[in-house]
Amino acid sequence: MQITSVVDFTGDGTAHPLSDYAGIVAATWFQLTYVTGSGTARIGDKNITSTRGIPIAAGNAQFAPPVAQAYNPYELEKIYVLVTTGDKVSLGFAI
Repeated sequence: MQITSVVDFTGDGTAHPLSDYAGIVAATWFQLTYVTGSGTARIGDKNITSTRGIPIAAGNAQFAPPVAQAYNPYELEKIYVLVTTGDKVSLGFAI
């Protein structure tokens, strides 16, 4: 298993699929960490908003545990993140 870390990215207040940041569409696990900020990041489907989705407070993370790549990988193009403008999050994953 190869672990990949993406450079921290800065939120723009708009929802984006994780695949935009990862550069891949499938992963066996991922972790999204809210590095700096004063707001709340959200993770979920394409319908997330500032009040809809799983909240992640600054300094916390959302971890998706390992799955078998061949059977049911996480489809990163279907998992969205919304980060407050100017706040930073970090993404790590394995393929």
